[in-house]
Parts: sequence; C-alpha cells; structure tokens
Amino acid sequence: MVLVMVTKLSDVAKAAGVSVATVSRVLNDDPTLSVNNRTRNKVENWASKLSYHKKHTRYCIATVNAKYDNLSSYNMSIAKEINDLCVDKHVNNFEVSLDNILHLKNYIGIDAVIIIGGSLMLNATEITRKFSNVVFVNLNGTPSNIGSVEINLDSVVEMMVRGMQDRKIQQRITMISTDSDGAMETQFINYLNQDSVCFDSDVIHTNMDYHNLPNFKNLSLNRKLTGLFVPNSVMALKVMREITKCHLNNSFCVFSINVSPLEQMAYQSLHSIWVDPTELGRLAFENVYDRLTGNSKYFRKILISPRLSTKNNN
Repeated sequence: MVLVMVTKLSDVAKAAGVSVATVSRVLNDDPTLSVNNRTRNKVENWASKLSYHKKHTRYCIATVNAKYDNLSSYNMSIAKEINDLCVDKHVNNFEVSLDNILHLKNYIGIDAVIIIGGSLMLNATEITRKFSNVVFVNLNGTPSNIGSVEINLDSVVEMMVRGMQDRKIQQRITMISTDSDGAMETQFINYLNQDSVCFDSDVIHTNMDYHNLPNFKNLSLNRKLTGLFVPNSVMALKVMREITKCHLNNSFCVFSINVSPLEQMAYQSLHSIWVDPTELGRLAFENVYDRLTGNSKYFRKILISPRLSTKNNN
C-alpha cells in the first residue's frame, strides 16, 4: 500500500511564515486582502513546491464589522473563529466594511453575510434587502424574522441587577445607552420597573464619539457607591477611563457585556457579563453553513445564556 501525503493549508502557512487565513485568502484570490507582492509570491511558491492542490471553494461568506464594534477585541475574536471555520470547510471568507457591503454593486458571488455588532441593526432592512442569506451576531436583540446568534437579554439584566445587589448598590442604577442599545434599554427599564426590584433607574443617552457623557462627579450619589450599566464594551472602557481621570474609581460599580478578563484587570470596579466569543462565531457559522448546504431550510434565532465574569468569578 502506498501512502500519499496530502499537503494542508497549515503546511503552506508554516513554510511561508504566515497565518493559515492569509494562505487561504491568497490562494482564493480574496480581493479585499491587503498584502504585499513579496508575501503573495512566497505563499504561491510554497503552495507549488509542496504540491498543494486547492480544494474547490463552494461558497463565499462575507463578514461585516461595525465602525465602532470592530474596535472591540471581542468582536475580532468572533470574526477570527468564523474565518477559521471557513478555512476548515473550504469556504471563501473575507471581511468587508459596512460602507462597502451597502454600496457593493456586484455581489452575485457572495452566498451569505454574517453581521457582527449590534449597531449594524440600524442598517438591517437595507442589508437584508440586498442579501437573502444574512445572520446577525448581535448582543442586543434582533427582529424575529432575522437569523441571529444573540445573548439572552432577560438573563443579562437579571444577572446585572443581582451583581449590583451583591455589591451593596442600594439606591439607583444608571444605564449609559448608545444608539445600538435600544432592545437592551427596553429590557432594562421593564425589569427595574417591577415592584420586586428595589432600585431607582434612569437612562443617559450618548454616542460612541464621547458626546453627552455624564458628569460623573454629579452622578455620584453623595459619595455612596453608584451603579452604572454600560452594555457596549467599548463605551464601558471609555467610561472607566473617564471615571479614573476624575479619581472616582471607588464611587462607581460598573457592569458591561463581554469586556475581556484582560481588559477588566485594569479596573477594579468593572464587572462583565460574558459569552465566549468563539461560541458565538461557531454558532453563527453553523447557522449560515447549514442553510447553504441544505441541512436547514431556515436561519435560526439562537439565544445564549451568559455568565458573570468578575474579579472573584472568572
């Protein structure tokens, strides 16, 4: 019996000194890949030397990150997991900006689109009008007729309130809400208006450009510990920097969603409600891939329950 050694993408990547994703995108002629000719030639030469035979790519999935959400290391981890699974299944995957996907004139070759980030829900109607196969990886709720992988909002608010109670917040919880936090804001208000919840609540609206941030000195309740709920992780880190600048670290207890344990370490009063980004990426890919391959007729709405990640519970 003769054993035939099959060259894998990882073999080419190791020889060329680049990532598997780069090899895949070079060999699949990804038009969005920004790489110099030297690297491109090196990948192609090693693929030829190692007799790598490119498997036929049956599908193409575009991954879209929001303008501000793509600053999040969390969302970058989701995108990486999606790309890794695409490489494994020999699916062409490329990342594209919101502007490019909205103004793309020739999108016949795109079989599906995965949208990462809650703020892109503002463009949901336009995106779904252009593409029939769309799945949102969204932490803030989506309409019932759109395929999505999202966090369970009921669990988030309940977990946040319980965390505030454990940390002796007694009077008020203020939510700092961005444009993309609409569904979370509704859930927050409804939950805290229940008779069984002994908190006053209010909402401060802001945007990702730092405008309309509250005066944290005025917001602090007579030097008593004050609760802040800032769902957007990028905004939460901005808030923590502002609180630190005002020397008010001991005046606030801040809860957010999906701030990484490493980012949390910089701020003792910052706590996070957490869902593993690789799980979100995997479920989003499977949601798309199952439909493309005929294993599922419809996109699914998948709700994930989070866990609390704090200094004492990682």
